[in-house]
Amino acid sequence: MQPIGHIAGIGAAIFSFISMTLGLIVAIAIGYFIQDTAIPLFAGFCLSSGLALILIRSLKTNDS
Repeated sequence: MQPIGHIAGIGAAIFSFISMTLGLIVAIAIGYFIQDTAIPLFAGFCLSSGLALILIRSLKTNDS
C-alpha cells in the first residue's frame, strides 16, 4: 500500500473486490463439478494451491 498511501482505503477496497471476485469464480468452477463425492473439491484445492505456489515462486524477488 506504500505506493498509494494517500488513497490506501480505496486501494484496499479495490484489492478486496478483485480478490473476492476471483475467489467467487474459482468456487463456482469447483462447485460445478461436485455431484456425489468431494473428490472435485479436493482436486480443486490441490490445483489452486499448486498454481498459487508456482506463481509465488515465479514472482518472488531474490533480495537475499
